[in-house]
Amino acid sequence: MKKFSAISLLLIGIAMFQSCITKEIDYENYFEENKIVVTGFITPNQADVLLTKMVSPFDIEDSDDLQNPKAFIYEGDRLFAELKSDNNRIFHLPAAKSFNPHAEYTLKVSSDKLGEAMSKPVHFPRKPELIFDSVSKTKPNELKVYYHINDDPEMENHYYVFSYLNGESDFQDEYFNPYNMFDDSQDLHLTQTFYIPQDTSTLDTDSVKIVVCNLSDEISKHLQSITDNEDYQEIPLIDGINPVFMNIIDGVGIFGTYNTDTITYVIPK
Repeated sequence: MKKFSAISLLLIGIAMFQSCITKEIDYENYFEENKIVVTGFITPNQADVLLTKMVSPFDIEDSDDLQNPKAFIYEGDRLFAELKSDNNRIFHLPAAKSFNPHAEYTLKVSSDKLGEAMSKPVHFPRKPELIFDSVSKTKPNELKVYYHINDDPEMENHYYVFSYLNGESDFQDEYFNPYNMFDDSQDLHLTQTFYIPQDTSTLDTDSVKIVVCNLSDEISKHLQSITDNEDYQEIPLIDGINPVFMNIIDGVGIFGTYNTDTITYVIPK
């Protein structure tokens, strides 16, 4: 069975917001001209960009696939990499490449019929520092991991946490749920609870992994604007009707960065 990375499912999950439209607004005028829709995120070692097109709700038979889509990332004014795709939808950074965490990056995308679109320049936020505190087994199949984030008090930071048991994550944790983002005004001493299923008894050990993400301003503003606009799931990515934060010129969507730190704990049998 083919496995998707967490960030690939993240892209698919955010794209799922772009579906149902029920308000009585002049959509026909808005959707007269299709646009490229970008959902893209990069870390220092990874880039994943989902490219689709805006589809009119009055054309439900139309596909959101693009014709001959291409995606390029620039470091400053220099072409850094052409992203690769196996399905003309999700594009990835070539394996031999990694980003300079101190440089500025821009995404440029294109398709045969919809022309070009590009992001505004983005930078990486600082790498977060995740500190393991302790662990306790409160029940035979329940494990609590206690940890904290060492925050930089001179900067405003927005965080998101992914958790994995034996390399697998709940689907609900595979993409950025806007309502689970938190900032450094909150208590950064955290607890993650893991439930160990009985069917892992064939493994020599169980392991848990916690990944904390420090989100760029672009991602945090995008997620915050979703929570600020309760109509977002009904009317996605329409600037002026409900102002979801976007940074794509001549297109719609979001391109942002985040940096991560990870702790792993092996549970003896």
